[in-house]
Amino acid sequence: TYSDNQTTQEFQLLHDSGDKLSGILGFYYLDGEAGGVVKNIFVASSFGTTDGNVKTTSYAGFLDGSYKLSPKLTLNAGARYTSEEKKAHVFNAAYNSTFTQVLAVAASFDKSKTFSSFAPRLGLDYAFSESAMGYLSASRGFKSGGFNVRANTIAAPGSDLPFDDEVLDVIEVGVKSVLLDHKLVLNAAAFYGDYKDVQ
Repeated sequence: TYSDNQTTQEFQLLHDSGDKLSGILGFYYLDGEAGGVVKNIFVASSFGTTDGNVKTTSYAGFLDGSYKLSPKLTLNAGARYTSEEKKAHVFNAAYNSTFTQVLAVAASFDKSKTFSSFAPRLGLDYAFSESAMGYLSASRGFKSGGFNVRANTIAAPGSDLPFDDEVLDVIEVGVKSVLLDHKLVLNAAAFYGDYKDVQ
């Protein structure tokens, strides 16, 4: 059995001067809870449950904009700050064949941790012509850490501890173009990504 419930809300303030500056300022909120119970039967002689849920409360503020440095060159910049609290309730155990008697507890904990991230973005666009544009960008992506609801502290001591955020830093360079009287769209890109703490 499994359930997943989420409530989200986002507010945005948009600006476009019609000349050099355009951008967005926003706020994001998420309240969610996901989890459930899985009954396991291994080789018809080992019985157990994975029983856990995680509640997430997330707040984020973000700002992103573009500024024309010249008729052909545009600066793009932005940032997002995120704060997420994860609360985990886990009870994983081995049972008898009718799942009425606990034989051993693999993990039992109620823990919480707050994860935060600052994720910036910076880039340049250059218009070679009305139909071709090149760009260079650097950005950071973030996925908050959390808890392993399938933890087994007997087989893997420490598996009840929180795991870290996943962070990805990316540099990208590319070209976008519309050619042959709008009959051909040709885009090309090269990028390099550096992951830290892949989940």
